[in-house]
Amino acid sequence: MLSWILENYDLTAEEFNVVAAVIMAEALGNSYEDAFNVATLVRNRRNSIRYNTCPTITANFQALGVEFNGQSLYHIVRAPLQFEVIPNGRYLEFLGVTEGPKYQAVIDLFFNVEIDGPVHNFLQFRSSCSAPGGRTQFTPGGNRFFDVLTQSDRMDIEENIQRRVP
Repeated sequence: MLSWILENYDLTAEEFNVVAAVIMAEALGNSYEDAFNVATLVRNRRNSIRYNTCPTITANFQALGVEFNGQSLYHIVRAPLQFEVIPNGRYLEFLGVTEGPKYQAVIDLFFNVEIDGPVHNFLQFRSSCSAPGGRTQFTPGGNRFFDVLTQSDRMDIEENIQRRVP
C-alpha cells in the first residue's frame, strides 16, 4: 500500500513520513476518525483551486525560497502558518510511527481513492475552543472543521491517480 501511495502521490518515503506525522499530530484525540478527518482536509486542499492559487501561501513559500506545489501533499502540510504542529514541533513525536489507528487512517484515505467523495468538504479546522462562529462547520472529536470546498472550487486531479484494481 505504501509504495502505491508514494508512486501515485509523487512522494518520497521521507515526505510521506512527514505528511503522516503532521496529520497524526493535528488529530486531537487518538482515534481513527480524528486522523481520517484531518487527512481528508489535506486531500481537500490538494483538490482546491482556491487553496492551490492562494497568494498568501505562495508568498510564504517564496519567502523561504521554495516554489509552492499545491498538488504535493508534502507542500500542503509544510505550508507556512497552516498546521501549528510544524512550528511547535509536535509532529516530530510522530515521525516514524507506522502503526496504530491514526496511521491506519492516513494509509486508508490516501490508498483508497475510490471512496465515494470526501468524508467532508472542509478546508480548515481549529481546536473546538478557537474556531470562528457563524460558519458552516462540524465538530468530530476535538477539532472544529469549517470553510467548505465547493464544487466550483474543486479540481479533478484524482482522475490523474491510477485506479487500483481490487
